[in-house]
Amino acid sequence: MNQTRGGFYRVPIVVTLISSISILAGFILLLASIYSFVVFSQPVMLLPSIFGILLVVVGYFLYKGRNWARFGEIIILVALSIISLVAISVPELGEVIGKIKYIGGLLLLPLPILGISLIVILLLILHKETAQYFKYIGEVGTISYRLNKKPKDSQEAPEQTIYNRPPAAGGVRINPTSAQTYRKPGESYSETILREGMRKPGMQQPLGTSIPQDNKTMIGRKVETASSPSYILYHPNESIRVVNEIYRIFGREDFERFVNPLEAQPISRKSSGGHFRITMSLNQMNDEVNYYIEDLDSSNGINVNGVEIKGKGKTRLNHSDVITIGKSVKVEFKTL
Repeated sequence: MNQTRGGFYRVPIVVTLISSISILAGFILLLASIYSFVVFSQPVMLLPSIFGILLVVVGYFLYKGRNWARFGEIIILVALSIISLVAISVPELGEVIGKIKYIGGLLLLPLPILGISLIVILLLILHKETAQYFKYIGEVGTISYRLNKKPKDSQEAPEQTIYNRPPAAGGVRINPTSAQTYRKPGESYSETILREGMRKPGMQQPLGTSIPQDNKTMIGRKVETASSPSYILYHPNESIRVVNEIYRIFGREDFERFVNPLEAQPISRKSSGGHFRITMSLNQMNDEVNYYIEDLDSSNGINVNGVEIKGKGKTRLNHSDVITIGKSVKVEFKTL
C-alpha cells in the first residue's frame, strides 16, 4: 500500500469519499431541519438536526482515521435505514419526515437509502486499504500531512554509503563523510579505521551523539583480525548493507525509501538522535567480531526476536535475529 504522492500523506480515496459525503449530507440535513422549524414552528422538526450534527462529526473523524468513527458511521446509516422503513408504515412519522423542506421526500425512499447504506458499510468493513488505514492510525496516532518534513534548522547526519571511489584520487573511501579521509592505496581497512579512529574519535558522529565508550567497543590494532566486518539488515523489499563501520545509527531515513509511510512513521529520525544503534566489537580472547544493538530512547522502542530491549542497554545480535523497529517494520540481521 503506497499512500504517498509528492512527499505528502494521502488518505485512501474510499475514506475521503465517504467522509466528504457524510459531512455534506450532515450539513444539508442540519440546515433543512432548522429551516423547517422556522417555517412550521414545530420543535419536532429539530430532531433531524441531531442526525445532521452526528453525520458531520463522524465524517470529520472518519477522515482522521478514528476507528470509532467508522462504527459510528455504520450505526447512523443503520438507524436512518430503519427510520425510513418505519416511516412508510407509520403515517404520523411519515408525515413529520415529509414536512422537512427539500429532503423530506428523499428520506421516505427506503430502498435507495438501504442500498447506499449497504454499499458504504461494506466499503468501510471490507475494503483492504481502508482497513489498513484504520489499523495503522490506531497504532501510531494521527499521521501528519507531510511525513518527511524536516525542521528548517536541523542538520541530518550525512548519508553513509559503502565503497564509493573518488573520481580524481586513488583509494576507496569508507563511508565518506566530511570528517573522514580516503583509504590510502595499499592500506588495509583496519589500518584506516585505526588511523582515523585514533586521530578523529568523532568520526561518523551525528549531531547530539557521542561515540560509545565501554568495554565492548574498541578502536585499535585488534580490528585487523576482522578484515571486512559487515552485515545486512534484510527486508523483502530492500536490504541495508553495512561494511567496516564500528558503529552505525539507524533512523527513519534508512527505511522510508522501501516501506510505506504508515510503517515508517513510528521510527525516530536521525535528526532527532536516531532510533537504534548497532555496534561492532571484538572479543579480545578469541578475536571474534560481535555485534550489539541498542535502543536510543526511541518513542516506539525496538524488539529482538519479540523481546523488547528499550532501556536495557546493549543486546547481543546473532545471525538471523529478527529486529522489529517501531511498530511493524521487521528486518533480519545477517552477518556476512
